[in-house]
Amino acid sequence: MAHKPSLFEQLSVEDILRYWSLLSAEQRAAFLEEKGHTLLVEAGLAAARSIAVEAQPDDLFGRFAGVFHAFHCLEQQVERALKADRFREADYRLLGKQHDSLPALVDRLEATPSDDAVLPYVTLLTAADVLARATARHPRYAAERQVELEALESRLRSLAERAAGRLRLGEDGPRFLAWFRSQFATATPVGS
Repeated sequence: MAHKPSLFEQLSVEDILRYWSLLSAEQRAAFLEEKGHTLLVEAGLAAARSIAVEAQPDDLFGRFAGVFHAFHCLEQQVERALKADRFREADYRLLGKQHDSLPALVDRLEATPSDDAVLPYVTLLTAADVLARATARHPRYAAERQVELEALESRLRSLAERAAGRLRLGEDGPRFLAWFRSQFATATPVGS
């Protein structure tokens, strides 16, 4: 089930992060229902409906806070699953192909061109950090999924380097990026 292709392949990076940050099953179900209805409307298979849409912050703080909050929620879900030896549930979140998995988010980041390289860069660093912490805390899981986890870690690192290359930082850029990356290095990487 963790590797089953998603019906919600059109979810944006922001949609996936928002989904992760929803606190209850009811909120997540309502979110998916609305997204599903939107897809049906776009395909001409349903009539549009008028609903009140909650305004999302579109400022620097709101965007970054949203990324960090969403990853915190994802990390808590993964941590609960791994502590209870529910490895399939952790696979679903960290390695799966569903709309709310980490690889789905990475796919969207890679497929969605953005003029803003900072937010994708921070998102990728945060994803790598969450992955590294989860695998450092749960070595049995990391050992059993080493190949898949190393592949994901490598992909995150590669995409982060590409995003960093798009940043316009000037002469002190490399030094700043080295310092900035060190702020995310809270655990040993999967392959170390």
